[in-house]
Amino acid sequence: MKRIFTFLFGAIIVLLLLFILFLLVKYGIIASKYIIAGFLKLKPEIYVPLVFTIMTAVIGLAAALITQARIRKRAIEEAHRDKKVALYLGILKYIQTLMLSQKEGFEHLITEENDQVEKMAQFKTELNLWASPQALQAFHAFTHPDSSKNGPMAILKLIDPFYKEMRKDIGLSNRGLDDLFFARSMLSDPSEIEQLKE
Repeated sequence: MKRIFTFLFGAIIVLLLLFILFLLVKYGIIASKYIIAGFLKLKPEIYVPLVFTIMTAVIGLAAALITQARIRKRAIEEAHRDKKVALYLGILKYIQTLMLSQKEGFEHLITEENDQVEKMAQFKTELNLWASPQALQAFHAFTHPDSSKNGPMAILKLIDPFYKEMRKDIGLSNRGLDDLFFARSMLSDPSEIEQLKE
């Protein structure tokens, strides 16, 4: 019974909207004919300023709407930026800790595998809410490496695009940063990257 009532109510609304649209089109056409006919009877000294006034008003209104939309978009981005910065900083610090734990003398930083999985799941949840699509894809590639490409170089190659997408998402430029810049910065000797490529 409730479904039938909902269907009938929806059908009535659709019919009402179609009728209103029909009236708008019908009377809009009639009104436009009268406007054009009246406009053609105007003298040039009247319709030229009128056209310029209307064009100025339309351009001004369009510019105001575009500016307002940009301001609103910028305000939303600024509101989200602080959250993104905190999230990305947490991810960077965690990755740094994981990388350091692999080095001699930093064994105390090693965490249980369950803790690592839990932390990455937490990051993934927050990324799903706050990150750009490109940053999400780079994170997915980083956390799900191709099994056919193993080794340190493969991991470092995945870190670089992820770092760059995070920077881009918070409004920073990557111009001037060459390929594998962040991968090299993680090595104590940046020239090691050439050895890893072999």
